[in-house]
Amino acid sequence: MTYHQNPWRQPQMVKRDFLLILVYVLGNMYLPFILADAINWLSFTLLHRPSGLTYTSQLYALLAQLSVVLIFWALHYRALLNTAIARVKQLQRYIYLMIIVLLVMYVANIVYANVMQFLPEHWQFHDTQNEQEIRKLFSNIKVWPLLFLNIVIITPIVEELLFRHLLIHELGKKLSYPVMSIISILLFAGIHVTDATSPFEIGPYLIMATSFVVAYNMSGRNLAVTIALHSFNNLLSFILTLLQFL
Repeated sequence: MTYHQNPWRQPQMVKRDFLLILVYVLGNMYLPFILADAINWLSFTLLHRPSGLTYTSQLYALLAQLSVVLIFWALHYRALLNTAIARVKQLQRYIYLMIIVLLVMYVANIVYANVMQFLPEHWQFHDTQNEQEIRKLFSNIKVWPLLFLNIVIITPIVEELLFRHLLIHELGKKLSYPVMSIISILLFAGIHVTDATSPFEIGPYLIMATSFVVAYNMSGRNLAVTIALHSFNNLLSFILTLLQFL
């Protein structure tokens, strides 16, 4: 393949990909407020009343995540489709790897949850704060389709682009793959426990991150593998949470 067919095969970092970090941060920090102001302005202008939408926050979150995917496509529109198709076609070769990784991850989480019962009560937790916040969103049935798109499809793509593609595949070219694999695990876990009430809430996310990183490296750093794993894991969590509200 030429550079334009697959720029990521080059030994040099694809520096423009790091624009995704800026898009992700700004998108999540400012895009929701910009969209909220725009919708309220239109509502006041056209209907002379504030917007009555109850699901706008989830729509904004989805659009913020989607902006990362769209920017990535815009940066590599000539190479992305063919590269993605090639990676997806390779998935069948890693089916057993994916199954083993998922099984080990779920068993490790069960063991971790049982060990937590022996900790002092003030350190124990039933669900992480992140899981509790996500569960609250399901109380509004109108947002279920948006939650599905965000949790099961868009978020796995965005997080794998940031934590596996950028940190391991690209920065690994300069700082070594083992070092960046460890950093990827720590940052991925850390970003999911910013509101944790127990330091041990990081455990399930360390297990998840380690599983994804192992699969990523063992598949020759095939991003389709970890996106598929991440998406399946989120789909299972989505279904289990949804069943609680039916």
